[in-house]
Amino acid sequence: MKKPNLNKNESIDDLKITENLQKINHKIAVMSGKGGVGKSTVAVNLAFELSMRGADTGLLDADIHGPSTLKMLCIENRQIIADNNGIFPAEVL
Repeated sequence: MKKPNLNKNESIDDLKITENLQKINHKIAVMSGKGGVGKSTVAVNLAFELSMRGADTGLLDADIHGPSTLKMLCIENRQIIADNNGIFPAEVL
């Protein structure tokens, strides 16, 4: 097996993340420096609309202090499933 080319500040995990992100054709970031301005609402509605138009859609809520997208999608009680390959996303149908 070929050893990956890593610079001194890059780990195997960083390489995996980079490889996985390259598989995603389009990425949209919804962000603001201020809280309570509707970022989660916009992100959930955008993801929902893209999904309704037939796009394979994923949503990552990176708010570590108060993620609200799970509640907005009524999946806050779902168990997170993960293994050595990563975290499996919860599906919303």
